[in-house]
Amino acid sequence: MIKILKEILCKTKSDNKSVKKYYLLGLLYCKEIIATLEKEIRLFGFSIYRKKLPEIARYKVLADYLQQIKVNKRYVYNLSGCPSGELYIILNLFREIIKDKNEEDILLVVDKEFKYNLCKLYEPNIGCLVLNNINLYFYSADYYSDDRCEIRSYFTVEHYLNQDILINTSGEHYYSYILKDLGLCGVYSFRLPGTSQSIKLKIKDYIKRNNLGKFIIIAPEVNTSAPLSRDFWENIIKELKSKGYKIFLNITKLENYIEGCVTDKFSYEEIIELAKHSRGIIGLRSGLIEILSIIGVPKFIIYQRFLKRGCFKSMESENVLSGFTLTKLPNADVRNLFEYDINKISERDLLLDFEMLESKKMI
Repeated sequence: MIKILKEILCKTKSDNKSVKKYYLLGLLYCKEIIATLEKEIRLFGFSIYRKKLPEIARYKVLADYLQQIKVNKRYVYNLSGCPSGELYIILNLFREIIKDKNEEDILLVVDKEFKYNLCKLYEPNIGCLVLNNINLYFYSADYYSDDRCEIRSYFTVEHYLNQDILINTSGEHYYSYILKDLGLCGVYSFRLPGTSQSIKLKIKDYIKRNNLGKFIIIAPEVNTSAPLSRDFWENIIKELKSKGYKIFLNITKLENYIEGCVTDKFSYEEIIELAKHSRGIIGLRSGLIEILSIIGVPKFIIYQRFLKRGCFKSMESENVLSGFTLTKLPNADVRNLFEYDINKISERDLLLDFEMLESKKMI
């Protein structure tokens, strides 16, 4: 009888074997995050107790998990703390980071599929895993070692907090700060990943099928900055279309679609190849724009203020431009790079620069 009542009143649910939830009379009263051994107890919907493992112990959870799934690599690089822009930098510096280590002894670990795809574009011979059932984000601890493996994490929350302080107070550039954090001080060369023949043919066919011909890529989305108004982008697009340009709108959210544009869901390899065929790129400063900075087409990049995000303070657009300008990245196509502080320009100023290049037949 007691067993039957317990089954009726108390229930346990698991979510992808990573979260276990306990219910009493239909109310969640306890939640365990198995991968990090975190536990939270709730009473009437309010959290009354929470236990979280220290960061070094969480590294051990990752090492234990890799051993459990029989991935025996001596050197593990956790790149989950890298947004796409920082990941682009790390992958271009990766041979300097690993020095003379053997590829077969190395494993890359990421938290998102798009990061996996970028890693495989740059380092196709190095193993890479997507792990979304383990907390791979660390506040300050960036290194762990035991008799099984060494784990390095790029980058911690503390890295970004210190970076932002230095940008705001002393004019630091984020790339130079990354080099300092990595212990590197040389002059390095960046490259785009190679594009497969099948992708080249796919994009060539896509351009033909969609009658793109003379087209501009517009990239209005970004995660860290405040978005620009829809009117801003509509005015830009209207002016470009009046000059005979087709528009490829690079978006992930359907609500950002603007009528009359071509859009699609492309991988990094595909959008890089598409950009090579474009007449130019106009967009908010983002990780994608960072990757495209090498491509030899005119790029009109707009810098907007950073929003407050959790423990990260907001940053004014002037400091965002000085601290994240693409002109200081290796191999950036500076000749074709035009950068704007949104508080000092209108869409008309940007279009005047576009018209100037067009008159010189540079577009």
